[in-house]
Amino acid sequence: MNRCCSAVNGIGHADAQGAGWERHATEVAADVTIGRARVVARLDRVEATADGSVRIVDWKTGATAV
Repeated sequence: MNRCCSAVNGIGHADAQGAGWERHATEVAADVTIGRARVVARLDRVEATADGSVRIVDWKTGATAV
C-alpha cells in the first residue's frame, strides 16, 4: 500500500460522513506480504475521501478471540 491508513476504533457512520469519509467496502479479506512477513486480516470497514485518502475501521465487540 502506498497510502498511509490509520486505524480508527468505534467511529460512528454519521461522524464519518460528516467528516467527508464514505464507505468504500466492508468485511474485506486481506492477505498481504510485507517484506518477509505475511499479514492476514479481515477489515471491518474501509472508508475513503474524495481526495483519495483511505482509512481502515476496526470495530471491537468486547468478545475475546479463542
